[in-house]
Amino acid sequence: MLFDWDEIKASKYHLTDDSNEQLSVREREKEADAFARGYLFSKEKTDQVRRFINDPEYVAEFAAENHVHPSFPYVFTAFESNNRTAWARARANSPDVNRAVDLIDMTCHGQEMVEEKIQKIKSKVYA
Repeated sequence: MLFDWDEIKASKYHLTDDSNEQLSVREREKEADAFARGYLFSKEKTDQVRRFINDPEYVAEFAAENHVHPSFPYVFTAFESNNRTAWARARANSPDVNRAVDLIDMTCHGQEMVEEKIQKIKSKVYA
């Protein structure tokens, strides 16, 4: 996505074609994923919090200090360990998606354009 910004701005979306055999496209996607991971919650941060992963107060405090939701340390720890117990812990500490989805009412009324509806929803979600 990092390298597809112009396309995203122009068309408002971007679909990655995983069947594309061009190495450069796959490598660019991997680089973009690595950049996002490093920016959001680096492997170093995951390593730092891992030894305290069973202490929810510490994890919540660590997440707050790093400006992420408390579920992030659990998810990234599970992702790196790929262990069933870690994934169960991550699932147990993930936020309820319905809280976010309930804010989104996409029923359009009358002549209201989708773009207008989205702007109203944004003001509710990001308030």
